[in-house]
Amino acid sequence: MKTKSIEIQQSNMYCQKCFNNVIIAISKIQNIEFLDINMADKIIKIIYQDKDLSTKKVQMLINKAIVTEKAS
Repeated sequence: MKTKSIEIQQSNMYCQKCFNNVIIAISKIQNIEFLDINMADKIIKIIYQDKDLSTKKVQMLINKAIVTEKAS
């Protein structure tokens, strides 16, 4: 399986709760190899192996975790 790397600028990530919800949401993705969240720059870097998971799907998952304040 091919390793994918994405970097997302997440401008609506303001607080520790957002940070925690993003971690929980991303941890539900299988085959995560690396996760780095820079709160100061609001950048999320992820390396994972999943041929069916697009950057857009990851972005939607993160936005949902932040906007709804829940990591479903």
